[in-house]
Amino acid sequence: MEVRLLLVDDDPCVLQAVSQTLRHFLPAVSIDTCMNPTSALVRLLGGSFSVVLSDFNMPLRRSTIRVLRRASALQSQVELNSPPRR
Repeated sequence: MEVRLLLVDDDPCVLQAVSQTLRHFLPAVSIDTCMNPTSALVRLLGGSFSVVLSDFNMPLRRSTIRVLRRASALQSQVELNSPPRR
């Protein structure tokens, strides 16, 4: 089974750094990137992902949460996990 990861972040520097790091340490994982919740939703509607890794601190935070909930609804194997509170 192919493992696919969708990485979502509005900061292009973070998106590039994280995707390059993941590709280095997880060469067998297919990584797609998006810079906003809307394009992430389009990608989710068009394909299946094993993991969705998203920045919560984007300008459209409510949209980000909606996209992640939609991902969970579209793909039953997707689990929503929040980062620990500080």
